[in-house]
Amino acid sequence: MAEAAYAPLKVVVCPICNYMGEVKGLKLDYSMVPQPTELTCPKCGEKVPIESMVTHMRKHLKVGGKNYTCDICQAKVQGEGQAMRHMKEHMIAGFRKGSVMIWVCLACGRVFKYRSSAIAHLSAFHERPMD
Repeated sequence: MAEAAYAPLKVVVCPICNYMGEVKGLKLDYSMVPQPTELTCPKCGEKVPIESMVTHMRKHLKVGGKNYTCDICQAKVQGEGQAMRHMKEHMIAGFRKGSVMIWVCLACGRVFKYRSSAIAHLSAFHERPMD
């Protein structure tokens, strides 16, 4: 009997409530949550300024030559650019609202119509260059 192929689950990380898992388990109502100035990394517990969260997530990549392994979902990517794009995927979540897909920044709760806008927002507001 052939094994059924299943798509891998998208794992998201909520730095506000520390939820790590499937998008469907994430609470979308950020209006009840006070907006923090720093976040606690759900992977290592370190407190990180909100604008540095994506940069901090870079720590959770294991480097093996030019190959990177995500410490959160074990995905393997090549090159630092792909690795950073991958880590941003853990910081946004897509939800279906009626017939429309919306994208939410998990660092601040801002809602976007397009996935690309959410990723651009992460780069602009939640990523600082490493010292």
